[in-house]
Amino acid sequence: MPRANPGEVWIVDLGLVAKVRPCLVLSDYPKDDELALVIIVPHTTAVRNNRSRGVDRQDVPGNY
Repeated sequence: MPRANPGEVWIVDLGLVAKVRPCLVLSDYPKDDELALVIIVPHTTAVRNNRSRGVDRQDVPGNY
């Protein structure tokens, strides 16, 4: 299996919860004695107003 490095974008099949989409790799490749776990952030083009969206700098009061 190819090695995923932090900062790379991979096309990932997220199974039943989502579809195939690009994902940013955050974690480093696990060592032989570590759990084979890689942390990714899925990318989406949908804009939704939810708590995890973040805050734009211009939306913060007193920020000019």
